[in-house]
Amino acid sequence: MIFLLLSVPLSAIVIAGMKERDRRADILARGESAEATVTRSSGGVGKCLFDYEFVIDGQSYEGGPGGCPLAGEASKGTRILIRYLPGDPDENVAVGAAVWPGWIAVPILLGGALLVIFPYLFVMEWWERRKLAKRRQRPRPSSPTSEK
Repeated sequence: MIFLLLSVPLSAIVIAGMKERDRRADILARGESAEATVTRSSGGVGKCLFDYEFVIDGQSYEGGPGGCPLAGEASKGTRILIRYLPGDPDENVAVGAAVWPGWIAVPILLGGALLVIFPYLFVMEWWERRKLAKRRQRPRPSSPTSEK
């Protein structure tokens, strides 16, 4: 039961990650190119901050999601190539950015652990119940009766 309760939200996160991957891939495939200036770039194990801004037709836009692979290469002030959707420049992705969102690792790792742990717990529970059932089935030694 717990497995089912946990698998539903983990599945929803995986589906959201797949949609985000498709969105980013679509922008990279169909989008127009522009240059952007990196406004924040710092990275470390488990933590990455990467943002950029660009101008289209005099309007300023921001972006950054998925830029962790670029954080080590592109420091603040560096010019990078981005792709954006002409109808909605707020939809943009840096060329070289991660297509899969980083948070997708959470349900994959947790799901993998659940796939290992829950069957193990299920088997252990079954084994214990089996041993208990065998103990109940054993005939009890009869008490010696004294005959007169």
